Order: sequence, then structure tokens, then C-alpha cells
Amino acid sequence: SICVLALVESPLREKYRRTIEKGIGYLMKFLRNDGSVSDEQGNVVYKTSVLLSILSRYDYEKYKNEIEAMKDYLLNAQYWNPMAKEDVRNGGWGYDKEAKKERCDMSNTTFAAGALRDARLEKGHEAFRRMDAFVTRSLNNPEANQAKIKTADGKPFKPTNDGGGIYGPGMTRSSVKVENPDGTVSYPSYGSMTYAALLSMIYAFVDRDDSRVKGVWGWIRRNWTLDENPGISAKKYAGSHLQGLYYYYMTLAKALYHYGKKEIKDERGGAHNWAAELIEKLVGMQGADGTWKNENKRWYENQPALATAYAVMALSYAHRALSEK
Repeated sequence: SICVLALVESPLREKYRRTIEKGIGYLMKFLRNDGSVSDEQGNVVYKTSVLLSILSRYDYEKYKNEIEAMKDYLLNAQYWNPMAKEDVRNGGWGYDKEAKKERCDMSNTTFAAGALRDARLEKGHEAFRRMDAFVTRSLNNPEANQAKIKTADGKPFKPTNDGGGIYGPGMTRSSVKVENPDGTVSYPSYGSMTYAALLSMIYAFVDRDDSRVKGVWGWIRRNWTLDENPGISAKKYAGSHLQGLYYYYMTLAKALYHYGKKEIKDERGGAHNWAAELIEKLVGMQGADGTWKNENKRWYENQPALATAYAVMALSYAHRALSEK
């Protein structure tokens, strides 16, 4: 499904129309009566979100009934407990509707929100208002994020003041963790989830002047790099800093394209045309057979099909940014 989405979002989409339609035909076999896309391997929210984006972008009118069914599934899969406003899971998405009570995370949430925007969910919809709370609680912004959060092992979580994003309220996939003198635990922000937070706020129609968006933008300026997924690991050896690198590129490109700024000024005063730099970086990393592959195997990015699809999506959004005035 990620490969088909990459082709749909590509400027070369017409060239690959037959391949896209074959892919859609295959994926539709997994569309269930409740609007979910599922098989025995789980990850239902991811799969439903990606197919919903594919159909909405490829031929909205042709697949309108399927789109509405999938949209309803995702809306019902969003976690919301009106009886416990302090529940830090409120407004987020997890792997599927049935497991949503266990956990929610920024990655599933960003994919779901993007799919709902592709499916033309209107500004002001309660799903976006609810998601706003979850994104805020996933930010290292103590002014905005004042929720009482505990980590998975029950320790009180204390957001840093770096302005970026983490995997979810009191959750991280980075190996960088801080034990504070007061007994609390902090998880510094890292690249892929910081850009996911920015992208989610854009999907939810949050204004660029919002203090949370400004906080995220400050983190981006201080941590601009295409050499690693910044903050994912404190260790550079054994390729640990490359975990989720192509997911990082894809999310970065989507977020910066939709944010609408063509240039990033880092904290040292350097100006970066992010789209041009990203294209140059990815072209230099492409294999002789046309594929991309991460030397770090976490999250399956050592599989060329997945890494290549992420790379193509990153290139497509960078191409748009350079092509538009």
C-alpha cells in the first residue's frame, strides 16, 4: 500500500496508472464491511489510512462509497473518553479500533489525520479538535503541555522545553532518556516525531502563529540535518542514528511542503533550501538499481520496497516545493 501511495503522489503518476490500478485492485480485497482494511497481521489503522489516502487522491468520485466507509472507521477508531478529560490517550489513534484503549501514538495519528484530510473531512470537525489535545500532550512544550503523564513503567513524565515532539504522551522510540533529580523522566524530542507533530497540526488546521507550532519550528531550526534522524539515538556508531531515516525524510518533506516555507534558517544563521538539499541527499543515496535501502533494519527500512517508497514520497513533495512559486 505504501508503494501504491508513493506512485499516486508522484509527478510521474500517469506513467504508472496501470500499476496503480493493479495495486488498488489487490488492496481492495482487504477492505472489510466495517470500512477497515485488515488481514491477520494487524496494523489496521495504518492500512486503512493509506488506502483511504490512495483512493481519495486517485479517483474520489469513483470510490466515494468506499471512502465514506473507511472515513467512518477511522473516526470511530479515534480514542476519546469524554468521562476522563485527563486521559492522555484522548484524541489519538493506535493500531486498530479494538486495541485503541491500550495505547495511541503520533505515527498512527499522523497517518489517520492525513487520510481524513485527503478524504475531505471539513475544517472544524470534532476529530481534529480532539486530536489537538493528543498532539499537545506529545510535545515537549511545558507551557502548552501541562498534563499529568506517566511513562510505561509508571514514572512521572516531565516534558523538556525543547519544543519538539515524541512518540506519544510519556512515550518514545528514541534511546535518549533523561532521569531528572526530582525523580521524573524526560524524553527529548527527535526528528521523525517532531515533523509528525507539525504535520498533524497542519492537518488539524492549527494556525502557524500558534505557540506550539512556533515551538516545533524552533526545534527544527536548531536541529536541521539530513544526515540522520536527529535525536533518535545519542550513539552514532553501529548506525543507530539512522533508525527510521527514510520515514524521517518522508515526514519532513510532507510537513515542510504543507508548512509553506521554502527556506529554513538554522540557529547558526545558515539558510537551507530544504527541498533542493533533500533531493541532492536522496539522489546521492540511491542504489545503482534505482532503489534505496537503510543499513539500519529497524522498522523494516532495510527492505528496499519500503525505503524506496518513502524516498519517492519525499522526492515528490520536494519536487512540488521547487516547482511551485
